[in-house]
Amino acid sequence: MKISKKQQMIVFFIWLLVVPVSTYIAYTYFPSGPLDWSNLLLLFGLMFFTMLLPLRFSNVTISLERWITFTIFFQYGVFAEFIFVQLAMFVLLFSEKGGLPIIHKFLVNSTMFASISVVSGFIFHLAGGTIGSLDFSELFIFGFLYAIVYSVFNNLLLKLYFMFNSRAYSLHSEGALWDYIATLIMVPFSITFYFLSEYLGMKSLVLIGGPFLIVLAVLRMYNTSNTLNDQLSSAKEIGHELADKLLFTQVIETFLEKLKAVVPFQNAYVVDLQAGTKLLPLMGFEKNMITKQIEEISFLADKNQEDGISIYETKVYCSNQEIKTIKS
Repeated sequence: MKISKKQQMIVFFIWLLVVPVSTYIAYTYFPSGPLDWSNLLLLFGLMFFTMLLPLRFSNVTISLERWITFTIFFQYGVFAEFIFVQLAMFVLLFSEKGGLPIIHKFLVNSTMFASISVVSGFIFHLAGGTIGSLDFSELFIFGFLYAIVYSVFNNLLLKLYFMFNSRAYSLHSEGALWDYIATLIMVPFSITFYFLSEYLGMKSLVLIGGPFLIVLAVLRMYNTSNTLNDQLSSAKEIGHELADKLLFTQVIETFLEKLKAVVPFQNAYVVDLQAGTKLLPLMGFEKNMITKQIEEISFLADKNQEDGISIYETKVYCSNQEIKTIKS
């Protein structure tokens, strides 16, 4: 996704408007009680490793760290969860590959997380929820309400952000549905962990934190293997479809259409290397459409040894930083 300077400035001013105000509201109206710093440190470590083990289903990446942030909220309230999530956001910034500038990703994520923390926490308290409650029925009802508001508002903000970038995002899309499902599944874990922490303290990490990471790591290994098998199957299907095409342009179009199921990407290009010396762009995938009018990247007319393009191996460039190794 290409972000203009104007868009980056608008995002910066929105961040200046939203995040300081949200911080003030969270600190003033939803202050935290006494903090157990050793407990918070262990929870942050648990969340750090959880965020490094995302799962992927049907081209949708799912991270399961929300059960930890929900537990922080149930224990300490809005402000503690607010700060916790803002700090954890830095793990996302440097663990996720993408084409967006780091500063832009920080501003967008910080603004979204700040808004979500305050709004979902406000609804929780407005409905009658109590931080630190040991009443199971109360925590169960208001905990699920908090999680639903958290997930729905998160997807509403994503929709606004995609509209801001002239892209489509549906609240009923596969990614949104997975977000709703994963969030609701995490609530029972949060409630269980919360009550175990109240009665057993940090020993609860041994009972639920450790086993959760082990199961997640095993699922991650299975998920990676399953994803590879799906990609190989998709590659086989692409080969059969390409063999059925008669026109050269149809072959390239089919290749670009089907490639995304094998290797997720934002942009893709088919370039003809003529006589081993001339680079001729044939077709590309930009702005969610296949086009012959390539705009977001340019290629040198003459190939040379230092342009970063190898004719002997296939390489996927996953970020702007990697693309910069191509001299254009």
